[in-house]
Amino acid sequence: MRLVDLHYDVLQPILDHLDQRSLNHLSLTCRVGHHLAIPFLLRDVTLRGGWDKVVAFCRFVVADTEDRALMVKTLRLSATPTIVYNKNKNKHFLSTKVAAAMPFLRRLLQAACNLHTISLSSSMGVAMNNPDFGIRAALLQLPRLVHLVIDTNDDIQHVCHSTGYCSWDRWTGRQEWFNTIGQMHGLRTLELAAVPGASLYKLLQPHQSTMERLVLRGDLKDAALGYQSHSVWERVRELVVHNFAAREPLVRAFPNLRFLNLDVNCEGRVFYSHTKNQMNVDSEACWPALDHVRGTSLGIVSLRLKCPVRRLDIDLVQMAQILCMEQDYTFEDVLKVTKPAVLSLRTPTWFVAAYCRSVASTLPKLRCLSLEMLYDNRIPGDGTELLMTLAADSMMQLRSLRYLSLRILHPRPAPSLLCSPVNVLHQFVSILTTHLPCLEYLEITWDALGWQRSWWHKQPVELDAGGNVLNFVVFELSSSLGLAARRRFVDGSER
Repeated sequence: MRLVDLHYDVLQPILDHLDQRSLNHLSLTCRVGHHLAIPFLLRDVTLRGGWDKVVAFCRFVVADTEDRALMVKTLRLSATPTIVYNKNKNKHFLSTKVAAAMPFLRRLLQAACNLHTISLSSSMGVAMNNPDFGIRAALLQLPRLVHLVIDTNDDIQHVCHSTGYCSWDRWTGRQEWFNTIGQMHGLRTLELAAVPGASLYKLLQPHQSTMERLVLRGDLKDAALGYQSHSVWERVRELVVHNFAAREPLVRAFPNLRFLNLDVNCEGRVFYSHTKNQMNVDSEACWPALDHVRGTSLGIVSLRLKCPVRRLDIDLVQMAQILCMEQDYTFEDVLKVTKPAVLSLRTPTWFVAAYCRSVASTLPKLRCLSLEMLYDNRIPGDGTELLMTLAADSMMQLRSLRYLSLRILHPRPAPSLLCSPVNVLHQFVSILTTHLPCLEYLEITWDALGWQRSWWHKQPVELDAGGNVLNFVVFELSSSLGLAARRRFVDGSER
């Protein structure tokens, strides 16, 4: 296979097993035989695994007479560092292999003047923190760097549990990284694994005129953002905050937001009520450009918006119990305020019928609905009755609905659907197509213990004289069979 046919992601496994002689031969082949393939291979690079791959790639890019480093535009590094724990001195040291690889990585960063995106795992951030390596200093010299990502992953947690090394969230050395980020100029996208508490405002202040996308993962407590009354981030269009608990007036700070994702992590904790997480936003404040809101708490998602949004995504799994107890701010209130054109819900099956009735009564002109249902043991049978209830009781009122996607996560296979899916879906599709004249796309996915089957139906459908559906298209998806499409008729024949 010629190198011109290979992306560098395909080439990565080869580099793991190449010695210096083979690497030189590969370099010669690229330079002489397929010179045009080099920019394609180097423009987007992802390095995972051991440090041998990092060293091999750096040698491949830097150790030649051509300017290959200038071709690297995006670099993602997530190699796991080897950390040695000395119990006697109660200190942690990087292995000699990691220390030996740092000069090669520094040379690459110094030569990659066209690098505009770099993504580092939190473990890589720990490994690169030593000022003697010069990695952070090399990042400051990149003239075109506009996207920076420092994300958490499982490797740093493994290091924490296996050697006692402090994780990124509790690592004191991350403050040095935050100081480095504050010295960078021209950043448009910033993703941080953990926010630095009260110093976050100082960190972000230099990028106030350029920042367009901000992603903060970690506990964001009250006043952690540190916004001043005169701080306005006019260029920020997308804001993603995890474990949000602050009550700062975000509306004044981000007046031109288009996408807002406020994700509250409720795992292992008491359910959050909206009274605890509701931000004290001014009654007159609003986001005129906001068109997509996403979150797990209705109190947070609503934000007392005074204008509609185009798309609303709500995860009701964590909030199902608390919603039953709260009467002062209901699900219908959120829909009335936001008035979304596209609605996506994730909910236990026990509450599906109630939520669908609320959607039908509140948003009669809704056109797109995506519903993910997690099976609840309190639902009897295999779920067939649930489908019929949804069709007969709730969805028939959504006469303007054009797109409908149903995904049911079931802990055990459904016998009626496994044995005779046509009879069940024939009745279900007939009811929907009869009462929903605008329906153009219908997708049903039943997922049970890794077994998955999807049904897909699209207008126009063939009807008999009585208005019954004659046929529809079936997509079967499974891990062993792959994707197959066929036309199945009511009588069981296939054509």
